[in-house]
Amino acid sequence: MIKSFRLHKTTLMELIGQLTAMCLDDDVYKVSVTPFKKSLKDRQRALANIWYSQMDKELGEPVGYSEALCKYRWGLKIRCRDDLDLENIIRSMLDGHSYEDKLAIIQKYSEWFPVMRTNGGLDADGQAEYMQCIQQCFAQEGIILTTPKDELLNCREANK
Repeated sequence: MIKSFRLHKTTLMELIGQLTAMCLDDDVYKVSVTPFKKSLKDRQRALANIWYSQMDKELGEPVGYSEALCKYRWGLKIRCRDDLDLENIIRSMLDGHSYEDKLAIIQKYSEWFPVMRTNGGLDADGQAEYMQCIQQCFAQEGIILTTPKDELLNCREANK
């Protein structure tokens, strides 16, 4: 089954391969294609994905580590501050685990920890606060996260 992802000239062949494989089995699928909107939230998410990749490289960590770290340190706190039910659910999943295990859980089950999501994540103001926290903290550690030119926000890596 194809997960929702950004269709771009760099992902076209991958999509064709997945669609071909789906057509060869006996199931029937519903497929829809919608234009990618470049809203503020979309652009913030694209920039965050660029930053996560940059931080993983700078820290020498595997892909996904920095996203889990940022979600744990800032994103979930911002996301849960007005939603006690969500906070209790997240605490029940993470309490009793070591710091490293908490990051591994967040990384493995990222969809359960919504921060930078179209549905269920932070609003644009919350995403801006989250990104500001990331940028300031990493700057203190000597990792300067910048905003690339618009064309970089359209690259495949940015639109995960």
